[in-house]
Amino acid sequence: MNILRKSFITLAVVVCAALLMTSTSNKAVSADEELNIKQIMKQAFKGDLVRKVGTDKATAEEKQQLLEMSKVMAGMKPPQGSSESWSEKTNALIAAVEASIQGKPEASTLLKKTTNCAACHKVHKPK
Repeated sequence: MNILRKSFITLAVVVCAALLMTSTSNKAVSADEELNIKQIMKQAFKGDLVRKVGTDKATAEEKQQLLEMSKVMAGMKPPQGSSESWSEKTNALIAAVEASIQGKPEASTLLKKTTNCAACHKVHKPK
């Protein structure tokens, strides 16, 4: 009976941990409809998130969060400039974040190149 009780407690702890991980990792996903470019810029690029991912100090969850925000942004209409340029830049960002998630050695360089603020703002940020 004691073994059964320990197994049940272990199972309960695992289930609770999984539920907690799911609820926190889905925060960005459930907020997708509410996110706009300004919010993504503030959360991902003006804060520590991009820097942490670029220096490989980010957790797997933080990398996933940056990937999700990048994908949301890719699906948005650019405030200015061509959709082709927007798509090219956001898809390059997505590829860089995916490279980081996969642990590829060139990920840091790719991320630094694709997060050059001036290159994107010059074309897409309204004046």
